[in-house]
Amino acid sequence: MIEIFQRELNKVIRSLESMNLSYAIIDSDNTIHGTLQIVQTGRKKRNKGLYEKGELKSYIYPFIKDMQEKEIIVIPYTKFERNILQRAVCAMANDLWGAGNYTSSMQEDGLQLHRFVIKTSFTTLI
Repeated sequence: MIEIFQRELNKVIRSLESMNLSYAIIDSDNTIHGTLQIVQTGRKKRNKGLYEKGELKSYIYPFIKDMQEKEIIVIPYTKFERNILQRAVCAMANDLWGAGNYTSSMQEDGLQLHRFVIKTSFTTLI
């Protein structure tokens, strides 16, 4: 370690110790200073989802791909958890038609999805 850095590090260590603080410092030479134990942190592993990758999409897409404006469909829950199915349907509907162009509602027999008629062109009144 460069001498000036070592001096500054020693000052910091003395200050921490004078305040009776616990600390752990790893310097540029990978030397550990202090009394705290350093825990190696790695990247968290993602939990495996409830369903296989793409399983929800392949189930939902045939129901909504050809939906027309003003149409209402019911997507059965089958083996999918209600809230997860609704989130996935809304994400796909948002991608296909945009935000605010559909609504969904959880019912006993399945998830109801209604596609709205939204006009995207505006007329200016003069």
